[in-house]
Amino acid sequence: MRYLRKFNEELSPRTYSSAAWKLRSKFRKTGNKDFEKRANALQSHGENIAWEEKIKEFSKYGKVTITTQINKSGEEITGDFYIFLSYDTNMFEETVDEYIDNNYLDYCFSVGMIPVDEKTKEEFSQKLPEGDFDSGFFWLAWATVDFENENGFKLKKISCDSYDWSVSGKISFTRQLLGAIRRHLLLAFSDHTYASGYTTHDNLYDVIQNETLIAHGISSHFGIDMNEIYEQIKAYSANDIEATDKQNWPKD
Repeated sequence: MRYLRKFNEELSPRTYSSAAWKLRSKFRKTGNKDFEKRANALQSHGENIAWEEKIKEFSKYGKVTITTQINKSGEEITGDFYIFLSYDTNMFEETVDEYIDNNYLDYCFSVGMIPVDEKTKEEFSQKLPEGDFDSGFFWLAWATVDFENENGFKLKKISCDSYDWSVSGKISFTRQLLGAIRRHLLLAFSDHTYASGYTTHDNLYDVIQNETLIAHGISSHFGIDMNEIYEQIKAYSANDIEATDKQNWPKD
């Protein structure tokens, strides 16, 4: 740990988070305040590295103003963010047989929000129901793209829901925010430089194409490719995106 204290060498955010966890464990066992202080410093440093990396990757796509209701009494907070999409292929693998058997296809993306400035980062860290910022962003929403294959492969609907009211609150899905999410969906199916989320692949385009359309035979089964999906999303107006949360506030 003594080598990490001076931050002479930039390690991954995950490394700093792991080191902070170990120090907090020692603090809980010994009550040594120095362990707690060092853990907080490591955690903060790792968060800032991850934040800088996320800004570098996604600021080029523009920012959006986001408002969220943080409790059942109606209190809201607002700030400017860069957003990004992430896709978990494990969830797709669990449902791909159902897609093929029942002739439909869903893509469900998790959406993250990256604070544009320090003031926004601090306010949301302190006021969100769960202001976890370990990876340089807060969770924002789910964006689901639903297709059906009745008389041809067609986009049925795009819908957005808050990620979890007990985590990021109840998001206000403004026209601006829905438009931004639509733009990122288009990037996911067209831009080979758009960074991926959960996986180690270079870009989200390859993740979707290789691990959903090709690996599981979706492309040949439905007779589609990335460009077909892109064109159908492009033709879908942000005004038609459904944004109705079906969640409840946690009981006190």
